[in-house]
Amino acid sequence: TKTAIWCNSGASTDLFYNNSKKLETLTDGVRVTDYLKFTGANCGIDFGSTSNVGGMSSEVLDDYEEGTFSVAIAGSSSNPSYTASHAAGTYTKIGNRVLWNLQIILTAVASQGSGNVQITGLPFSSAAGYAGVCTFTYNDIWSKNVRTGWASGTTVFPSPNQTNQHACSWSSSAGEANLQLSTGYFTAAGQYQI
Repeated sequence: TKTAIWCNSGASTDLFYNNSKKLETLTDGVRVTDYLKFTGANCGIDFGSTSNVGGMSSEVLDDYEEGTFSVAIAGSSSNPSYTASHAAGTYTKIGNRVLWNLQIILTAVASQGSGNVQITGLPFSSAAGYAGVCTFTYNDIWSKNVRTGWASGTTVFPSPNQTNQHACSWSSSAGEANLQLSTGYFTAAGQYQI
């Protein structure tokens, strides 16, 4: 077993762990085998040598994560009753930004919900005052054409596509009541700040 630092004649330095080269210095930086692991709080890759713009608060990339999450269709007053063969999503978290995709496949609908239509279960809660945006890429589970919405907390709020409606706002009470759930497929993608 070799754990060592080698100083080469060409002025490069190699770091070995368990007989395997893990880091090598080069004339223009370093080469890492496998991955970098930051163990302290607030550690990451510092981009401090790049130019700044007004309002910049950090130049450290301190988090990256990929994973899956489960979702459910809900109502703000009462939840619908349905059977789903698939109700899940994937996410990528880069720093304070979460990118997500989800798919819901409904095979049976026993009853409709009431109140605001919601999709719950996003993997992280959004930052206060920073609602995320989303696009519904395929929809045949609702009776209305639902194409956009917004995310707040861990919930997505669909917006029926109506004339003069802002993409990130919810429809009127009458519009919400007209959304009826049926069997089919639904896909969405979006992003938000945490």
